[in-house]
Amino acid sequence: RRLNDLDSALKQLDRAIEHEPSLAHLYRLRARLRIERNEPAQALDDFDQAIRRENADSPFHVEDHVERGRLLLRDGKHEVSLAAFDAALGFQKDHSLALRLRAETLFHLRRFEEVIESFDRYLETGKPMESVYRGRGLAKSELGKYPGAIEDFTKALELQPTSAVQAYRGWMHVVCEASKLAERDFQLAIELDHKNSDAYAGRGFVPAIAKQ
Repeated sequence: RRLNDLDSALKQLDRAIEHEPSLAHLYRLRARLRIERNEPAQALDDFDQAIRRENADSPFHVEDHVERGRLLLRDGKHEVSLAAFDAALGFQKDHSLALRLRAETLFHLRRFEEVIESFDRYLETGKPMESVYRGRGLAKSELGKYPGAIEDFTKALELQPTSAVQAYRGWMHVVCEASKLAERDFQLAIELDHKNSDAYAGRGFVPAIAKQ
């Protein structure tokens, strides 16, 4: 593997599993190798095999559920990926990656109250991330919690200014009838990305509503 000879590495792991089919870590190693080889279906099967063989109190058991959920999420199988993250959290309730990916999965399922709850739980122990505040802000905006969404978008921008989030905050300011703040957000969004059509639309929309 360190020589980047993935085919030979896979053959060696296949042989190892033939000799010791009860060892969970061999399936785990092969699953990660299959991810590198862009073989997600086979990787998923190997994580399943590792989960069946690993002790429930092992930290690797939790990680296997998380990686399994990540693969399912990537494949758009949201209900099944949610079950995988819930299984991981059943063994370790404060697992930060499981909480974050669970929140992203719930967003795809449009279960926005649960998205907020899961991101809240993540932020109790996890590292503050732009994607977390952005995701929570989007969930709040879907629920009409506009001041809370503005607050989260602001935190996201403090961590990593992006044109998309700047425009999101602009629209929240539009809804809250703060036209000057909205116009400023849309202008900043354009400066960050001159191809952001949403920001141009917002900047054009603000003067129109201001005249009403």
